[in-house]
Amino acid sequence: MALNSYSRIFSAGVLLLALNACRTTPLGYQTIARINPRIAYDDSTLANNTLPLLMPYNRIIDPAGSVIRYGDTDLENHTLDLKKIPGTNFLVVEDRYGIAIVDIRKQKILDRWSYRQGSQFKNLTSTYSGIQIVPKGTQTHFFWSAAHRENQTSFVMQASWDGSKISLVDSHAFAPEGESPLALPNEVAITTEQGREYLYVVLNGNNQLIKVDLQSKDIV
Repeated sequence: MALNSYSRIFSAGVLLLALNACRTTPLGYQTIARINPRIAYDDSTLANNTLPLLMPYNRIIDPAGSVIRYGDTDLENHTLDLKKIPGTNFLVVEDRYGIAIVDIRKQKILDRWSYRQGSQFKNLTSTYSGIQIVPKGTQTHFFWSAAHRENQTSFVMQASWDGSKISLVDSHAFAPEGESPLALPNEVAITTEQGREYLYVVLNGNNQLIKVDLQSKDIV
């Protein structure tokens, strides 16, 4: 056989191999699962809408009672603290990005205030300080803390509830001291002493306990 014939046969064989390599077929779910086992285990359980939920690392989530969902689904929302408002069927809930009022009987959110509602606070997230309730006439005031690590700001937030709407009343700022990157409020308490209200706040980052006159805003 001539050399040119061998060359043509070799070229045709290479072409067939190339065409066969380029041919693709749809991959089924089981095939993908073999390539990436995480998809078959983790993602399939997160897509489940029934309880209990099987989570990674052999964790099972099965809430006691009813589940009330709220907040922005694009954010990592979770509840940090909650307290019952005295004399009502309402709960005030401190979450990662604000606070909310929950009607216990109707099992629904009555109102919510988030940091995004004020440009000054839009990058804040709540800290694990817990939320404090202070009745004031026809209103109820709430105190809790928040911080933003990147711009080194920390606040104790103060909001009011008039029975239908949450409104921001005030914010008390605390700056880091020394080598601390963040003042980081870690616990708050409200007291009345000789007719004046005071805010006590533990600044975990500064290693301090601060007392603030809520009327004058002076540190005492």
